Amino acid sequence: MAWIGYLLILMAGVGGGLYGAHRLTRRRQYVGDAVRLLSALEQQMTCTALPMAQLWRRLAASDAYGRCRLLTDTAAALDRLPFDVAFGAAVERAWTEDLLTPAGRQLLTEFGAGCGRYDMERQSTHIRLY
Repeated sequence: MAWIGYLLILMAGVGGGLYGAHRLTRRRQYVGDAVRLLSALEQQMTCTALPMAQLWRRLAASDAYGRCRLLTDTAAALDRLPFDVAFGAAVERAWTEDLLTPAGRQLLTEFGAGCGRYDMERQSTHIRLY
């Protein structure tokens, strides 16, 4: 009878470990996509000098970043919301889906609040900072 208890404890530990590993993988992928997106955003901004909302729509329309949830969620809301609100909603969705840590949530929220508020040189610095 004791071996059944040991087996259940072992199975619970394995299950918890697999769940934690899956969560960490999803977070890593989300943050990695966001980093690649910010790099592309800075490059596009420097080359085109388009406003922030247009840049996000342009990147969302390309196939290169189609799986980046931060981009697709933000771009989908840009038709009805200003950029900072649309970006904030995308960050909150990622937070509720457990794709961000509290520190990641704060960083992305601060990033979104500063987007589109500066001249091109300061905006580029803002993007590189984050």
